Amino acid sequence: MIRLPSETRKKLRHVTNFALIGATLTGVVIGRTNLPYDPRDIVGLVTAALAAIWIFRRR
Repeated sequence: MIRLPSETRKKLRHVTNFALIGATLTGVVIGRTNLPYDPRDIVGLVTAALAAIWIFRRR
């Protein structure tokens, strides 16, 4: 198991929460689609990436 400082674990938890919120809101707004991909996956990944950039740049 990788040991991370508590501050890093807290930041990663925030990133995960932002991804879940983004994916959930996308699922609520879009609902069922006929797209070949799940928009919740895309929005979840993008939200996680943006949250990671924003959270890890702050001190």
